Amino acid sequence: MAGSMLHAILKKWVSELEVPVVIAVIPLYQYVEETASYKDIRRRFDELAQSIDAPVYHVIDDMQREPAETRRQLRFRIDCHLTPNAHKIIGQALAKVVAPLLGGAATRDTDPVSAPAVVTVDTWQATRDGTAGKQGIVAAGRASPSESVGT
Repeated sequence: MAGSMLHAILKKWVSELEVPVVIAVIPLYQYVEETASYKDIRRRFDELAQSIDAPVYHVIDDMQREPAETRRQLRFRIDCHLTPNAHKIIGQALAKVVAPLLGGAATRDTDPVSAPAVVTVDTWQATRDGTAGKQGIVAAGRASPSESVGT
């Protein structure tokens, strides 16, 4: 991932934040269902984590704890979009990662200015060479007080 546009964007964004940040990688169904290897994606994002002051969380680890039959149910039958069950698993995974950054408990009453930032990266957009298309950064929890954030 070193030298890629996505790496540069995330590195700059993280350096400008005044709150803790976690980068969460949301995998494609091929990785979740183990019809493709996640090894290179993990390596690139682990390299990113070493070069910035922010952890990278691989949501695939939580998704792959499910039995194969359940993992197939994490996407719709006729397309690759995530089902509500997949969103639940992802939400629970991110909650356990973000809670320690909030002092142990993630609540709705958390001050949005001091809340940690979470950026999710869709592996579909993080292409083989490490570059990302327009939708490469899927959601950002918080950029800066003066910027709007797409979610």
